[in-house]
Amino acid sequence: MGHRVKLSSMISRRTALVALAGIPVSAVLIACGAGATAQPTAVPAPGATPSGSAAPAQSTTAPAAQATSAPAPTAAANASAGQPVNMTFWTHQYKPLNDLIATFITGFEKEHPNVKITYTYEVDKDYESKMMATLQAGGGPDALLVFPAAGYSLPAKGVLVPVDYSPWGGQDKWAALWVPEIRKQVQVNGKDYYGLITTDPGSTIIVNTELADAQKLDWQGAQKEPITWDDVSTWARTLTKTQNGRIVRDGYMITNSYGSARLFQMFQPQFVQSGGQLTNQDGSKCTINSDAGVTTLQWHDDMVNKWKASLIRRETLSPSGELPHQNTAMGLLGFWVYPTFYTDNKELAPHLNAIILPQVKNGTPFYFGGSTPSGYGVPKFSKIQSWGWQFISYLTQFTNDWLAKTGTALAVNRWASLPAMDKIQDAPVWKYVGARAKGIYYPTNLLLHLSEVEDSFQRAWERTVLNHVPAKQSLDQMAKEVDGYLQEKS
Repeated sequence: MGHRVKLSSMISRRTALVALAGIPVSAVLIACGAGATAQPTAVPAPGATPSGSAAPAQSTTAPAAQATSAPAPTAAANASAGQPVNMTFWTHQYKPLNDLIATFITGFEKEHPNVKITYTYEVDKDYESKMMATLQAGGGPDALLVFPAAGYSLPAKGVLVPVDYSPWGGQDKWAALWVPEIRKQVQVNGKDYYGLITTDPGSTIIVNTELADAQKLDWQGAQKEPITWDDVSTWARTLTKTQNGRIVRDGYMITNSYGSARLFQMFQPQFVQSGGQLTNQDGSKCTINSDAGVTTLQWHDDMVNKWKASLIRRETLSPSGELPHQNTAMGLLGFWVYPTFYTDNKELAPHLNAIILPQVKNGTPFYFGGSTPSGYGVPKFSKIQSWGWQFISYLTQFTNDWLAKTGTALAVNRWASLPAMDKIQDAPVWKYVGARAKGIYYPTNLLLHLSEVEDSFQRAWERTVLNHVPAKQSLDQMAKEVDGYLQEKS
């Protein structure tokens, strides 16, 4: 096999998000037109050297070409059909994704015997920093996954090149794949930069329902009608387990040790439901220090310090790893976690069930979808850009495999009608949330500094939760920092 895989020590996934610009995700669910998905063909199982060094990897399945929409090679690809091509591809580390990508690489290399792809992935809390450092130094792969925090800034700064539509048979055929509203939102200055676009159909809380049953918590009812965040704190205190005065299982997971973006995601739904906004409408001033921000940060502080129902995690598994290991009883996640649950704890996995996203009592109903552009693109530094787009076009053929095997929803038309959607655990909950979910509009100057804003939030969170600085004071300082970012010229 020609592809090689770099293995890191931790397995995780950060849900790929895409901005919906305030439109309901129901627009995704009811949009028209989607193609069929090919069934994979069996090939040898994946593997890697015990040391974790780069080594040939084999795969469990090789995707078959989709009969009705196989991409046509670009002119440059045709011209070099007989020439050896060494291509590099990057994503974050998430075992179901890494295994699926390995099968795609096997299939692509079979179709193009002259192409050898080196596939590298990093645990997601390190992926973005390493990716950004390499790209800013003028290097990088020939194609890559771009995380949300850099989804706008990399194209805006000219680091990524616009989509080459030719592998799809032209711009119209490429554009016809995607939900129009989502495609528009991930454009930068009116241009497309991501040949494959992912969407977040909503996040919610996953509960260890064996523990909930033991405490007579009505999780089945919460799959039909949302509970409140006050209820979540009550459930968390009930589900927390201590031994000799020490917490050995917390009731609700909040982690500051898995990257600032993940921490902010744990804060954002409750903050928005409470009426909060990260900035004012034109993006000129940070407004996180509003009453909504203070109340939500205080809830986090109370969970850790007052109610003793959430642990401080300095080094941790990702939230998707904590639940099947029974280190926590609840966590805010998306349906992408199910493959990991079954890998880590097959017996418990059926009892890790989703409830509808909790709401703020007397607040504005809000079901969080996605909020920032992300997807798979090609850096300007690549010397074989046409092959990068050729490979990305190949990835777009297998929408049902993405959903079934990794829980990833590509933002294609009628993705919710794919066969895999009805087979997802707790599908009625995800459809309920997805039909009501909305994205959050971020102005351009905020998108250009999103990673800095998320880092600033983590510092504010740690000032309050770890160092007991009042929530208002911490968020006032954050607002001042963010105002400085917003005034910078890009």
